[in-house]
Amino acid sequence: MTTDLQALGEPSRALRQQFDELVFPHRQALWRFCRKLTGNPWDAEDLVQDTLLKAFARLSFAWQPVEPRAYLFRIASNGWIDRWRRDRATTELDEAAPAAGATPEPDPLETRDALRLVVDSLPPRQRVVFLLTEAFGFTHADVAAMLGLSLGAVKALRFRARETLAMKEGAMAPMALAPPGPGASDHPGDPVHVLERYVDAFNRRDVEALVALFHGDIVNEIVGVADEAGAEVMTQNSLAEWLADPLPTRGLVTQACGRPVVVVMQQDDAGAEAIAWVVDATVTDGLVQSQRLYCFCPELLDEVGAELGLPVRTRGYTYAGTPA
Repeated sequence: MTTDLQALGEPSRALRQQFDELVFPHRQALWRFCRKLTGNPWDAEDLVQDTLLKAFARLSFAWQPVEPRAYLFRIASNGWIDRWRRDRATTELDEAAPAAGATPEPDPLETRDALRLVVDSLPPRQRVVFLLTEAFGFTHADVAAMLGLSLGAVKALRFRARETLAMKEGAMAPMALAPPGPGASDHPGDPVHVLERYVDAFNRRDVEALVALFHGDIVNEIVGVADEAGAEVMTQNSLAEWLADPLPTRGLVTQACGRPVVVVMQQDDAGAEAIAWVVDATVTDGLVQSQRLYCFCPELLDEVGAELGLPVRTRGYTYAGTPA
């Protein structure tokens, strides 16, 4: 009997494909919900992926029918409340006002969104209840079951949320995001400088130069699809697949939705170019320690493309594409 857990990988992948097909109709709504909760696309994608992993893993504990939409929203709601509690280190979730200066940095898309008041103004449970009932159509009874609250508590939270928003409405001044542009520092170990060297090697398709920018134990996450540990594994798998792809690609360093990233443009057979994926790299001591490749995250890619004014060519949520 093998003790290598990788032996479970293949049957797990088959089950995960079935799971992905069943939850596919609810993916866009789940992402929109997480986007409203977190206030930016990067944290929204993290919350979506955490929700999907927990939802898949916890099915083995379910001994009753599971309705996919409510199941996903419940896990996302509770996951976000738990994260908020850890990050803000607060004990009072429903009455305390947000601490001064704790408002997330706004981005240009969010300033045009009326529901950004929810992100800025409401304590976490009020925010969750308001979004679930007002924006996503769940009943008070649905939300009570999701969050383990009484019907009266849900109604009270919704009422307080609406009162808060009524007082806040119209009080928001227009805000603009003006991050420093790429190349702000010439220090060789500066993250933006490292990304520029990354793009230079990428655009020359020089795998050796690219790998030289990686920590040996780099973690490469193709978000929602696969993980690779180590430069050698990447060279044998994802980098080899990229080199074998005949469609031309080029990377560019830019600021997207509040952070420096590498946006990869790819041509199709007709020569038309569009965003194909985005690389979010963590640089430590002048080398890439980890990176997240957003290849199968269509909502996030669409938002990045909208901010940058660039076309996007998405490919669904998995290598298999969109379920039929």
